[in-house]
Amino acid sequence: MRGVRLLAVVAFFTLQLVPVARADAATPTTFQGGLMGTSTATADKPQSKLWYHGGSWWALMNGQVDRDVHIHRLAADHTWVQTGPEVDSKRSYGDVLVDGNTLYVLSRRPGTGGTRLIRFTYDPISGSYRKSPGYPVLVITAQTETVTIAKDSTGILWASYTAKNSAGVPKVWVTHSTGSSDNTWVPPFELPAADTAVSADDIAAVVALDGKIGVMWSNQISDRFRFVTHVDGAPPTQWGPTETALAGKNMADDHINLKKADDGRLFAAVKTSTGRGHLPRIMLLVRGTNGTWSSHVHSTRADAMTRPMVLLDAANRQVFMFAATSEGAGSQIFYKTTSMDAPGFGPGKGNPFVTWPGTTLINATSTKQPVDAASGVVVLTGDRGAVRYYHGELPLVGGP
Repeated sequence: MRGVRLLAVVAFFTLQLVPVARADAATPTTFQGGLMGTSTATADKPQSKLWYHGGSWWALMNGQVDRDVHIHRLAADHTWVQTGPEVDSKRSYGDVLVDGNTLYVLSRRPGTGGTRLIRFTYDPISGSYRKSPGYPVLVITAQTETVTIAKDSTGILWASYTAKNSAGVPKVWVTHSTGSSDNTWVPPFELPAADTAVSADDIAAVVALDGKIGVMWSNQISDRFRFVTHVDGAPPTQWGPTETALAGKNMADDHINLKKADDGRLFAAVKTSTGRGHLPRIMLLVRGTNGTWSSHVHSTRADAMTRPMVLLDAANRQVFMFAATSEGAGSQIFYKTTSMDAPGFGPGKGNPFVTWPGTTLINATSTKQPVDAASGVVVLTGDRGAVRYYHGELPLVGGP
């Protein structure tokens, strides 16, 4: 009997063993940066303000002299160094897209400033970016809460956002470049899909998939996250059927962050509006290549997490999920990891990724690109109180 009990104990612990993710071998380190131009300089939720190119991390950040937005490079001593020309004014919110040595910045100016496209070219010899002639160009005149950019396989640039139409109804909109040039765009038009009449608080985001462009939006009126695709090269008004990524009472909020995996799947970090402690608050939604969706609870209402962001480590088959611990004083950026192939999160807030005593860190931003051992993980955020930048770094090991 004693031998049987021993075998049972061994069998139990064998079944309970969980492989330790190689990406988590190191511990994130937080570094303090310079002053921000505004307390929300690292917003918006679906936008990416960081990218990795030429062996370095880069970011859209406020300059320390004029406070306008400039391109910065992360130096070996973990400080951000301003490089290149001005991108936009300090009260602007840019989403970046990298295509080889070309950098696109879709920059939104709150109020009546509209949204402008600025293109830059990376010079490998000087290791810096220069602005392309003929930019910036105004592509959206409407007042928007946020806007994002993507590029399809034919070279067309796309942007998506929410704004009121001529009847004063908030709708989901898209616009795109003409293809003959990056700096000529068609007039924005309402997304020709179902359930696009949204609340004034809802947002939309665009993403490039394999051979398609996808648009996701929140709809707090219908309590749904919706998604629709457009086949590259098809007429701009021809879109697929509207998909439901998540539905249910209070299951929608204006928090969306999208990343495309190398196998064609889409990973979306979203936030719900649930009010009870045990209900899901932050969720990871995964779209298969066949258009089916699955949902995975990151944290509950009781955990009080907000503003989620997702990054993908394809080599280690890992998903990184980031969220702020609250929107009040003392908020910090926490993270969890899970398998890309079998997502599932443990309970609680996770572990600190960017944390600093006496700060309120709320808007986390990083890259659209996958991360790997060469890049590691870098997440930029800012302290609302002292209006100062902070960033976290986590080295990654190679693939399996």
